[in-house]
Amino acid sequence: MEAVKNDLGLSRAECEAAVKRPGQFEGEQPWVPYFWEFVLNGCGDETVEIDGDSIELLTVDPGDVAVFPELEVGQRIALTATDQGFVVALDATAVLKEVEKQARQQSASED
Repeated sequence: MEAVKNDLGLSRAECEAAVKRPGQFEGEQPWVPYFWEFVLNGCGDETVEIDGDSIELLTVDPGDVAVFPELEVGQRIALTATDQGFVVALDATAVLKEVEKQARQQSASED
């Protein structure tokens, strides 16, 4: 059986290997390098800034679930690169709440 790959050619096995070896994805979930490849190719859904950190938001689609069945269609993924060059997954719900909070504060200050 041929490995399922994303549109950019990454298979689950390649992603699993990337998080097991030392490097920018070390210790992360296997889907982190998979989605980071989309970010690097300009295919993220949205970039937000929180406390000076740039955070990339992506939405899981059926093709992603074919590679990572533990994810759900519509699930949000939040990724950021640290100052040391590591790419880490963040709690997407917490990121979205913070974005909403900042928008409310900005709206209130404009009134």
